[in-house]
Amino acid sequence: MNKLLELGACIFLSYLVLTTGGPPYQGNVKNYATKTTIVNEFGEVFDCVDIYRQPAFDHPLMKNHVLQALSLCYSSSKMKQMKPSSYPKGFPFKYSSATNTTKAQLGRIPCPAGTIPVLRNNSVEHLPQDFSTILGGQLAIIATTDKIYGAHASFSIWKPEVKGYGDISATVMNVLNGRPGEGLEGIGAGSLVSSIFGDRFARFHVWREMQNKPCFDLQCKGFVQVGKFGLGQKITPVSVYKGIQVALTFLLFQDPKTKDWWLVVDDKPIGYWPSFLFTNLQERASMASFGGYVWGPTIKKQPPEMGSGHSAAEGELRAAYARNVKIVNIENLLTDLDRERTTCQASKPRCYSVDAFDYNSDGAHMFYGGPGGRCEY
Repeated sequence: MNKLLELGACIFLSYLVLTTGGPPYQGNVKNYATKTTIVNEFGEVFDCVDIYRQPAFDHPLMKNHVLQALSLCYSSSKMKQMKPSSYPKGFPFKYSSATNTTKAQLGRIPCPAGTIPVLRNNSVEHLPQDFSTILGGQLAIIATTDKIYGAHASFSIWKPEVKGYGDISATVMNVLNGRPGEGLEGIGAGSLVSSIFGDRFARFHVWREMQNKPCFDLQCKGFVQVGKFGLGQKITPVSVYKGIQVALTFLLFQDPKTKDWWLVVDDKPIGYWPSFLFTNLQERASMASFGGYVWGPTIKKQPPEMGSGHSAAEGELRAAYARNVKIVNIENLLTDLDRERTTCQASKPRCYSVDAFDYNSDGAHMFYGGPGGRCEY
C-alpha cells in the first residue's frame, strides 16, 4: 500500500511538472505556410497549414523527418489517412457499459489535402508558468505502474465551473517514465476547461513534458499532427446532469514498428510524438494515470469544480466517470491493469472524491469529481 501511495504522489508531482514552466508557443500561424482559413460553427478560426511546415518541424531533430504513413500521395489532391502501422489487439471493442452514452464530437475541419488545421489564438502560452501558482492542486485518479506501451480510457465529458482567471479543471490521461527532477518524460491528452482560453468551454488538448520543459498542443515542437481535428478546439456536446452522458475514448500507444507514440481519439488518429524525441519514453512508459485534476490561483480558497461538479458518490448520470481503463502490454495487447500495482485515490476527499472503483470485462472504472468551493483544507 505504501508503494501505491508513493505512486500517487509521484504521478501527481509529475502532472504538476507537466503543467508548469517552459517557453511559450511563439508560433503565430501567419509565420507558417497557411493555404486557407476556415471558421467553424462556433466561430473558431482555423488556419490550414502545410502538413510539412507545421510547428512540429521547428524542432531541430525533425529536420529530416518523414511523416509516418502507410500511403501518402503528398502532391495529389487525394491523400490517404495517415495512421499507425498497426493498432493494439483488441482495439476497438464494443463496451458493455455504453448505455445512455453518446460520443462527444471533435468537429472535423475541412482543410485541403496536404494541410492540417491550426486553431488561431490558442492561448496555451497563458497556462500557469510559475510552479508556485499551482502547488496544492488536487486530483482524483486511477494510477498504475507496469511496463506500459499504451493506455486507454473512456471519459464522460463535462463543463465544470471555473471562476478565477488561471483556474483549470481537467479530465486527462497520462503516460510517464522517470521522476520529477530526475528525467521525467510524459505525454497526455484530455479535456481542459479554463477562462485562460477566453471562454469556459471544454476543449481538447495534448501535452508533453521532457527535460523539465512542459508544453501544450503545437507549443510542443515535435508533436506531428496528422488528423483534421484542431488542437484546442471546443468539444461538443457535453454531459448533462441526470441526462445524457457524453464520452470520448482516448488511446495513447507506442507503434510497435516505429516506436512512435500515437494519439487516437475514438477511432480517429490525431497525431504522434516521434520516439527519437525521448529518452525514458523511447522504449516504454512506467506509469499511467486517468481522471481529474484541478489547479490555479484560487485553489486554496475556493477551488474549481472537478468533473460534473458533483460528488463521486452520486454515481450514474450525476458524477463524472472513467471507464474502459486498460493499458497496452509488450505484446501490443489491450489488457487489464495489474490490481497489485494499481490504486484509486483522491488527494482531498472533502473536496473531490472517488467512488465505485472496480473492474469488469471492459477494464477498470470509477466515478470521480466534486463541487470544490469552500471545502475544508
